[in-house]
Amino acid sequence: MALSPSTGWKYRKKLEITDTANASADYQLRLKVFAGSGDDNVAEGIVYCDNKCENFPYDIRFGTTSDPGTATQLAQWIESYDSTQATVWVKCPSDGSDTFYMFVGNSTASLYSDGDATNVFFDDFEGTSIDTSKWQDNSGGLFSVSNSILTMKNNSDDTTWRYLYHDLGAEQKVRLLCRSRSIDDGSWASHEYLVTHEPLTSWSDRPINSAYLSIIYHTDKYLTTGVTDNDGNMTFARVQPYTLNQWYRHFIKYPDSGYIYSDDYSTTYSSFTASGTFYNLRHVYLQTRPKSGQGYQETQWDFVAIMKYTDPEPEWSSFGAWEEIARKQIILQPSRFFIKRMREKYSRT
Repeated sequence: MALSPSTGWKYRKKLEITDTANASADYQLRLKVFAGSGDDNVAEGIVYCDNKCENFPYDIRFGTTSDPGTATQLAQWIESYDSTQATVWVKCPSDGSDTFYMFVGNSTASLYSDGDATNVFFDDFEGTSIDTSKWQDNSGGLFSVSNSILTMKNNSDDTTWRYLYHDLGAEQKVRLLCRSRSIDDGSWASHEYLVTHEPLTSWSDRPINSAYLSIIYHTDKYLTTGVTDNDGNMTFARVQPYTLNQWYRHFIKYPDSGYIYSDDYSTTYSSFTASGTFYNLRHVYLQTRPKSGQGYQETQWDFVAIMKYTDPEPEWSSFGAWEEIARKQIILQPSRFFIKRMREKYSRT
């Protein structure tokens, strides 16, 4: 399909990537987009719109060709934005093409951000209830959704494994991304975003062949982002202690590396690189279980995302200059009836 809207775009920029054996097909690549002027940074994925947007970041689109009227629109998810900058994930063309285009400058464009279409799996918890088309709900009523935030609670008198579950449908190498925080804690409890190779039959927070993003309150409160290999070896990054009510972003490239960031990505608090034997992942959990008679904690989750992963990853290779899109001229042709009447008129004179 053409861009939406298909007309009214004033500027385009050519984007090129480099990859191996069409690894970029349906791959999610990140751009940091600024509304104002500056120098693009290809290595960091930074693009400046040079004040060409009409209503930043509403009028940003990506397409497979240079013509907005015929280009296939690429899925995009805007992870965060304000009036001056936006973090945008774009899903590369499905045919593995290494060239596509960014379009800006359209006063009629509405905000386009579709995490479901962009990612392998995604939930930003819109609405007022858990989306049971995405999750099997085994939370026992302790997980709730309000204002597009998932709140996970546990009860110190209840040691039952509480969880949401999603099946990706096939094993694959993945990247995990989430935004979360702890808003209340009491004693021993663990809240976790976990993806595993084998489905769980009971509580397990770091099973073999898994990736996990955890908020844990124990003797000390800490965040853990890590992986466990096929031999049970764990490699992880940790922030200890975490700051209550502060948002953190966690990112894992399974099975190779992981990061814990500040909310605006300006600070990398901790990171890891892993080695070992790993098997691909399929089973997704948001889960908690307190220790008997001790555990209480309340956490909030803004979104969880799962993306494709390959090593080496596709990378941005070049950003072109902004080009003005020529307006198509409409030439009105006189009808045959009009031509006939004119000939008759002047033939009588």
